[in-house]
Amino acid sequence: MLIMKKFIYISILSLTPFISSAQNPQNLNEIILMVVVILNALIPVLIGLAVLLFIWGVLRYYISDSSNTKKEAVKIIGYGIVSIFVMVSLWGLVFVIANSFNLNINGSGSGNTLPPKYINI
Repeated sequence: MLIMKKFIYISILSLTPFISSAQNPQNLNEIILMVVVILNALIPVLIGLAVLLFIWGVLRYYISDSSNTKKEAVKIIGYGIVSIFVMVSLWGLVFVIANSFNLNINGSGSGNTLPPKYINI
């Protein structure tokens, strides 16, 4: 549990550059775009953690000898599968919201960009 708390603190601290350098949003599109950009950066990390949880459950299932440990490993595998499904669904929802408000989160299309895709030097 201590490792999870440390991970949450590190995750929050890693998002502070997004928050501190963010411009003051002028309208609803900019607010939604800011949320989409933050979620778009955070979701791949969460999907990776869910995949690691699933793999850890599978390894624990095959290594264990007792039936109690195998039951616990099956629960972990189930949590991993549900987590992966929820994260991928959330990622899809972010893209649906971005496309419905015509926001530009990948550097293509006609919407606003935050942050810019390329900076020419």
